[in-house]
Amino acid sequence: MKNFRINFLAHKDITKKDLTSILRFKDNVWSYGIESQFSWIKKNISNNDIHVYISQKREIVAYANLIDGVSTNLNNLVGIGNISVLEKFRGNGYGSILIKIILFYLKTHKKDAILICKKNLISFYKKNGFKVIKPLNLHLNFPVSDDNYFMANFISPQIVELSKTF
Repeated sequence: MKNFRINFLAHKDITKKDLTSILRFKDNVWSYGIESQFSWIKKNISNNDIHVYISQKREIVAYANLIDGVSTNLNNLVGIGNISVLEKFRGNGYGSILIKIILFYLKTHKKDAILICKKNLISFYKKNGFKVIKPLNLHLNFPVSDDNYFMANFISPQIVELSKTF
């Protein structure tokens, strides 16, 4: 791992060049096609949401987005989505660095985090400060299979009840 850069970019400030790089990265990880990736971002990412990525030699190697405004009985909950690392860079710590930087950012902004993951990733997220939670009254605008788990990282221990679509 050499000379990498961490980028936080509000969606409202994204340039065409930045968006193209993100779309290419996402399509390398999930091969749905560039147009499909663009449609997903257009539908699901709001102006105040944030793209977070690690780049090395101008190539995005790890990416996540922060979805602001997840409504709960708590204030300031942010959804972390699309956490991914290019296959050729996996196993080198980029995923952990990305998560730790995001959690530091959220902590400085007094925000809690929630994410959805597969069972095989629970140990990775636990290692990086998350706990499995059982959401109550959670309404999503996309299907969630039985093999998905909800994980959270709270600034202080709290009981959470999710109540709004995110």
